[in-house]
Amino acid sequence: DLAAFWETWCREHEALLGQFTAVVRVAPAFAPLFPYTFGANLRPATADPLPDGSLCLTLAFESFEAAREKLLGCGRGVEVLEPLALRRSVLDYAEQIVALYAEH
Repeated sequence: DLAAFWETWCREHEALLGQFTAVVRVAPAFAPLFPYTFGANLRPATADPLPDGSLCLTLAFESFEAAREKLLGCGRGVEVLEPLALRRSVLDYAEQIVALYAEH
């Protein structure tokens, strides 16, 4: 029964969303892209832009791994502020990428 399957899948997926949150700083030039990239997962952590024009946002993800994957795709447009474990993991992945390309 496809309808029952879809209803169950959607309910389970929605329950997972928000299991992991991260606080990020978004560069001013990248901020307009965030609603398209993150949609409903986006919640302001601060009401106003920071003095440099960047935004501090809280994002919800299904897991630590999903957060890392999505945030790495934002490049310099986003900086992970919290949690520290995610910040360190993003840094580790970035260093591995740099090392790979530096070899060639």
